[in-house]
Amino acid sequence: MAPATSSSFQASEQTDLMLHSHLIQWISFQSSSEDPSTPASHEPEIQSGISALVGFVDEALAEIAADTVHDISMHKLSTFQKAESIATDNDSYQQFEVALTMDTGSCTDIVPDHKDAVMMVAVKQFAQEQHRACRYLAYCTRKLFTTQLNRRFAWGLTACGTTVRACLFAHDKVLSSEAMDVSTSDGRRVFVELLTNWTMCESWRLGYDPTIRYDADLKHWEIDAYDSETQLTRSYICENICCNAYSIFGRHTRCFVAREKTADPASAADQDSPKVLIKDSWTHPISPGSDVARDEVAYLREIRDELAKDNTLNGTYPRLEAGGMVQIMCSDGVADDTTQLILEDIAEDTRAKRINKGNTH
Repeated sequence: MAPATSSSFQASEQTDLMLHSHLIQWISFQSSSEDPSTPASHEPEIQSGISALVGFVDEALAEIAADTVHDISMHKLSTFQKAESIATDNDSYQQFEVALTMDTGSCTDIVPDHKDAVMMVAVKQFAQEQHRACRYLAYCTRKLFTTQLNRRFAWGLTACGTTVRACLFAHDKVLSSEAMDVSTSDGRRVFVELLTNWTMCESWRLGYDPTIRYDADLKHWEIDAYDSETQLTRSYICENICCNAYSIFGRHTRCFVAREKTADPASAADQDSPKVLIKDSWTHPISPGSDVARDEVAYLREIRDELAKDNTLNGTYPRLEAGGMVQIMCSDGVADDTTQLILEDIAEDTRAKRINKGNTH
């Protein structure tokens, strides 16, 4: 057993040295003196440096968590790269995409894709290529909203030389952080703090919707819908997706054909229950004292209450079964899902679900 143990130790030591070498090579990279028109030959080195730093933070936090008596919930972040070729606008996108993903360690044979990414990373060789990096990052991030049905917003990173910026893609705006220069100790400290926060925060702070989740065992999506009228939450099993979010900006409207979930957790859905159409989208808030009514759920309640008096009209109009703002469980309790919840100091839009019963196809 001794030779095997020694061999494993040496392999681990060599891996650590290689990662350390990648990190040193990145933070000592000099790009200001080079010409951006030259072929991009150092981007793989920057990508390897990012992977090394993410791995370093992940291992350090895992060691800290192992040494504490408290139960610490953390995401295990790692990077993956995937070949992509989308040359447009004279901008060579024939490169590797880099993404941060939650590493479950369950199956290494599956090649990660956009549906597995927590956020995308755009890498360019020179600091003055920030605009090109942001454009490429927007292209990649759009795929996250398309492939991940539980995406509310998305983070992203640009790495241009040694300059790193964090971006937040909301449904109506893109925010960018100040530059973090990893060639300086202050820049590395801020970037490590950011990675640490992403590792230890709740999933809804990473842009995910905890009320829409995928059951890997039963291979279906489950949706929780809160009704503001009864203040009750119902769970549904998605049978079909008839509308998806295909862009970064807009209401991110998604529509699901679903049935109500049964009490038996091993059962997919109650086949005796009628199909419903669940609409999930961002919506404008109702300003106090405003004469403009924008509450779609309130409109549908009024239609339901009025037309329900005439049974001959059944099936000719969308009948609201439940509706209300999406509820997010936070450390301070349950909160409405608003942009204020995401950005804290900017109160703008809210996100709501409504469920129409009957007359769905």
